[in-house]
Order: sequence, then structure tokens, then C-alpha cells
Amino acid sequence: MEHGRLVVQDGMEARDTEITSITAAAAFVGVEPGTEAQEHDSPPLGDVDAPLGADPLVGEFLGAWFGFSWAVLEELRLTPDAVDVGRPQLWPGHFDPALEMGPVDAGRATYGCSPGDADHDEPYLYVAAWGEIDRRDVFWNSESFNGGSLPYAELRAAADPFAAALGFFRAGYRRLVSPAGGWSRSSSSTSRPRSPRSR
Repeated sequence: MEHGRLVVQDGMEARDTEITSITAAAAFVGVEPGTEAQEHDSPPLGDVDAPLGADPLVGEFLGAWFGFSWAVLEELRLTPDAVDVGRPQLWPGHFDPALEMGPVDAGRATYGCSPGDADHDEPYLYVAAWGEIDRRDVFWNSESFNGGSLPYAELRAAADPFAAALGFFRAGYRRLVSPAGGWSRSSSSTSRPRSPRSR
């Protein structure tokens, strides 16, 4: 989305159109509206022909947020000694850029950047552990999912938001892969955990 219009870029070529409805947007992109990629708590698709009423300012903010998120996640992938690191991708269930990192049997987690949800009025960063965590550690502060979060207000207040975001993610990783990180082998999983909003 740019200047209130839907933009599709393929390589060096870009095309744009007015934003009207989900049906029209899907046709422009070349897909069918559907919920195949929904997660367990994704909202219903609703009336796909209803006017979307997209706010250009919101679109610009999301573009900036996703750009920041991707830059931080790509840097996170370069964490020394990190193992089984996935690539950042946009998860359609909650529209959040995220990646998975860490050995499955020793502290794997999803590291992501949410634009906000039912439990959070503003964007936030999260580390969603795939196994048990030690709630005595204040890092694991989330009440709505199995992990820890860094709110947008705190990120904005940081002298260097990029460094603060990267430091938050790496702090979570260190806790999970260390013997004292609270990881339980009995609760390991080989699939992506459910959304961090309700884990």
C-alpha cells in the first residue's frame, strides 16, 4: 500500500490500483479470497465485497513497521552460534513478520513483530517459546501467550530502537538455549506454535 493505493511489485515492475474490497484486491493480486492460512484464533473473513476503508496513514505506518521488522529479523539470523534459523516471513493469520530459531529439543521459539492485536493496542515484539518457560524470570512477561514481549512505547523510547529490538530477541534466545532457560524437552514440537496472542 502506498499513498492509499494497493501496490503489487514483481521484480522491477510495479502496478497499483484503488483499494475497494477484499474481492477486488484479491483479483488484482491474482488470488482467491480464502482462509486456508488462518490460525486457530484468526478473525472471520467477513463480507469480501464490503468497502475496506483503508487509511493511507495506517498503510504508511505498517510499511515502516514491516521494514523495521524485516531488518531486525535478518540481523537476528546472524546471531553467533544460532542454530536452525528460519527465514523471516509474513504470517497471514495475524499479519506479523516472524522467524523461528533454535534447536527443537533445546529451546526453539518464534521471534516476531506484531502490528497489534486484540490483547495489544499497539505493535510489539515477541519471543514465543515452543516449550515451558520459567515465569520467575521477568523477561517472560506476557499474560496472553507463552513468552515475553517488548511494547512499542518502550521501543520508541529507546535511544537506538534497532539495537533495543535486536537485544530483546537475543536475550530471549540466550535464556531458551541455556540450561537455566526453562525449556522442557517433554513439551517440544516440530511444528510452528499457535499464534503468540493465545499460546
